[in-house]
Amino acid sequence: MSDNLGGTVLLTDRAWPDDDIERAVLEAAGLRLVAGPPEPADAEAVEALAAEHGPAAILTCWAPVSAKAIAQAGALRVVARMGVGLDNIDVTAATERGVLVTNVPDYCVPHWYWPGLAGSCPPTARCVPGAGIRPVPGCADCPH
Repeated sequence: MSDNLGGTVLLTDRAWPDDDIERAVLEAAGLRLVAGPPEPADAEAVEALAAEHGPAAILTCWAPVSAKAIAQAGALRVVARMGVGLDNIDVTAATERGVLVTNVPDYCVPHWYWPGLAGSCPPTARCVPGAGIRPVPGCADCPH
């Protein structure tokens, strides 16, 4: 898979005041950010944005990403939930189209160790080779 999706990224909603950071990161990667309203839009609004902009990626916090939104986003390669769970994404429709679906399973989980856990990874720790994610210090389970 290429490092650059190319095209447009649709941000359906957000929990923070603006999209300046997301816009800067995506534009530096050669992508265009289209942002919906800060508050969660309804399914019809997300579907309209997907149909209008044909994004390669959809980033969502709480707004629903329906089968229709997925179908209308012709170039879609990934739907990313910026939070825990996938209940607002039609995972079946995405899977049927070969679209990757991701989330942040440890969002809001403290990243610190209890005494006595030294040398053991917390259950939310992940070591992903090649992804720029560094091993957790003292993690005996990480092969890298």
